[in-house]
Amino acid sequence: MTDYGLSKTILDGEWALRMSDDQGIVNLTSELCRQLGIARLKPSDVIWVERHPAASPYVRAMMPPDIPVFQRGHICLASSVREKLEAEDWRPIIASSLIFTYQLGAEKMSSNLRWTLGCLAYLGGFAIVGKVIGGFFSSLTALFLAVVPLLPVGLVYALRVGKTVYRRMLRADLRTAELIGRERLISTLKKIDNMHLPDVERNNDLRAKRSLRSYGPSLPERIDNLLSGRAELNPP
Repeated sequence: MTDYGLSKTILDGEWALRMSDDQGIVNLTSELCRQLGIARLKPSDVIWVERHPAASPYVRAMMPPDIPVFQRGHICLASSVREKLEAEDWRPIIASSLIFTYQLGAEKMSSNLRWTLGCLAYLGGFAIVGKVIGGFFSSLTALFLAVVPLLPVGLVYALRVGKTVYRRMLRADLRTAELIGRERLISTLKKIDNMHLPDVERNNDLRAKRSLRSYGPSLPERIDNLLSGRAELNPP
């Protein structure tokens, strides 16, 4: 066999192995959906991405290697850990993301909807009062005066939601530990942490400083939470 033929055979074998791993991830995700009773997601393929698929193009938001994202049947995983984990290593962190997104996430949607409707009713009330008092310009003035007190309230709300999201992510880990096993999830998280990926290290540092710029709980926080089970008692 020529060098070209040998190289092509090796490349074809590597490609087939990658496709096999991707299909293994799709299969285990489908299995988890059945276990968790999640009918809305129909896993179709794996997409390896550098940036978070839901991020604005104007914002630097790298794809977290420990938080899979699901979009219209696509399983979005960080390209930074491609071929660094076995297909089965993905099972516990995919399970945690499924629980967070499709089970615990419903609570967040309900809370955000109530907040949005409340703000709209508040602004609408001020506009009506302004209209009754004195026409179009009074309505604009009333709306301006209404927005001013909303700014600090909005900031407090954003902080509260951020803490709530982090707490739900940790709760999802605890549920995953009950479903799959604590040691399996800890093992995968430690494997990712030991890779010392720049974005993971940066997030770990930001969480140590309690910075709002972190994308979620740090890997040490997630591991400590699994060992202690304190997610419900001590929100991050």
